[in-house]
Amino acid sequence: SDPTYQRSIVSRPELGRFPIVMSDVEWYEFVELTLADWLEQVEGASQKANPLFRWETGEAWAYRRTAYRSMAQLLKSREPSRLAAAEDMLKQVYAIEPLE
Repeated sequence: SDPTYQRSIVSRPELGRFPIVMSDVEWYEFVELTLADWLEQVEGASQKANPLFRWETGEAWAYRRTAYRSMAQLLKSREPSRLAAAEDMLKQVYAIEPLE
C-alpha cells in the first residue's frame, strides 16, 4: 500500500462528528480493532435489551453482521499470514448464536 495514502472518517455524532484522518496502515489497524472489539462483546451485548440501539434481547447478533463479515474478509486478504484467523474467529463467535 501507498504509505502516503490518507483515509478520513468522522467521529460519532455524540462526540461532535469531527474528522479523523489516518494513514492506510492506521485504517487497517482500526478495522482490526473494531472487529476484535465487537467479537469480544457481541455475546454479552445480546443478553439484554439496549434502548440506545433499540435492540431487544438477542438482537445484537444481527447488528452489522454483514459489515463485520466484510471486515474479516478484508483483513484476511490484506495480510493472510497474520489475519487469516479473523474470518475463523468471526465464524466461531457467531456459531454460538442461539437459533431461537
